[in-house]
Formats: sequence, structure tokens, C-alpha cells
Amino acid sequence: MPVPAPAEKAVTASGGRRGALVSPVRWAAVVVVLLGVFIAVDVLILAADGRYLRVLGELAAEKGDFDGSALESFGAEFAAAEEDYSFYGNLSSQLLPVVAVAFLFWFFRTRINGEVFAPDGHRRGRLWTVGAWVTPIVNLWFPRQLAGDIWKASSPPGSRVSYVVVNAWWGMWVATNLLGVVGSSQMRGADGFGELRAAVRTLFLSDLLDAAAAVLAIVFVWRLTALQHVRINTPTPLPEPA
Repeated sequence: MPVPAPAEKAVTASGGRRGALVSPVRWAAVVVVLLGVFIAVDVLILAADGRYLRVLGELAAEKGDFDGSALESFGAEFAAAEEDYSFYGNLSSQLLPVVAVAFLFWFFRTRINGEVFAPDGHRRGRLWTVGAWVTPIVNLWFPRQLAGDIWKASSPPGSRVSYVVVNAWWGMWVATNLLGVVGSSQMRGADGFGELRAAVRTLFLSDLLDAAAAVLAIVFVWRLTALQHVRINTPTPLPEPA
């Protein structure tokens, strides 16, 4: 799709604030590229998870409890698997804030456009587009509300709005985070190779859903960007003269 000029229109948004319609295509492209890198790292994490699970399974079969004697025959392989697992996990943790910042810039821009399209169509204030993600408890549903309102405001006027993409992305995002919390708790309380393997298995599922959530995030970002791009570049008909 062609990239429009940075500012197409300037109109008054809700609350008397001045809002400029700007295509979010550029920020969307940045977010999509970063999410692609994030997915690639997730694939490497899944491979490391699989290797770690295999070694832990062998250790659990030989001796369930943590014991140095059980590591004698798997020492080098266990250390390598654990190192890969930690390395790619840390890489993902360092990449996540970069992706999050780019996403929030894009999300805030789409919200401003959404206020121009539908000044009274938003349940939360503009600052919640950032605060909703970092506020405990409400971060389970406020971002979904914000995304849904922007999606509805950006859809063609009078059309039937479907939230399948929004719900699929958000549901997957919540699921991967909840599983990550459960897996991390299991790992902290692991009292043997078998319990450690169960924790890594939970985290493997979390990482798998994380990659799926990133794919759905790309779909969400690009679909919402396309909706706004079309609205911005569709001429508004002038009223008929009296």
C-alpha cells in the first residue's frame, strides 16, 4: 500500500483537543519487522526447550532427585542445553521492551486517529493506551477494550464490525502470559528433575503460544493499519449546497 503524507487532515477530536490524522503505516512496518525478529527468537527458544526437555527426561528416568551422580553421564549435554535455554530466554527478554515501545508508539498513533474518526467512541482516556499495559489487574482487559474501540472507530462507517482478529490476538496474549507465570512458579518450586521437566514443559507451551500471539499481533497491526489508511485516504464528500 502507498505511504501517504505524514499529515492528511486536522480536525477537532473529543474534548476539544486538536487531532491530526496521520497514517500509521510507517510505525506499523517497524512493529511488524520487530515482531518477525521476535518470532524467529521464539523458534530458537522452542528448539532449546525441546533439547532441554529431552535431557531432563533422561535425567529424570535415571534419578528423579537433584543429584550430582545423575549428572555424570549427562554433564556436558545438560550444561549445553541449560546454557542455550537461558541464552535465548534472555535474548527474548531483551528484545521484548524494544518491540513493546514500537508497538505503543503505533498504538497511540492509531488511538489519536480513532478519536478523529469517532470522537465519542472510546471507553477509556487516551493515556490508558500506555498505562493499561503496565497497571496490574486491569491489564488483563483494558488493552483489549482500547484495541476494540480503535478497531470499531477505524472500520468503514455503517459496516458490520467483526472482532475476530482482536479477540484471537488478545486471547493468545493473555494465555501465554498466564502459562508463563505458572511455568515460572513450577520452576522455582521444582524439587527434582521430573518436576523441573514439568515446569519446562509448561514454559514450552507458553513459548509456543507466544510465537502464535506474535503472528496474530502482526495480523492485528496490519489489518488495523489498513483500515485507518483507507479511511484517511478516502475523500470526505462535501455537503450539497442549499
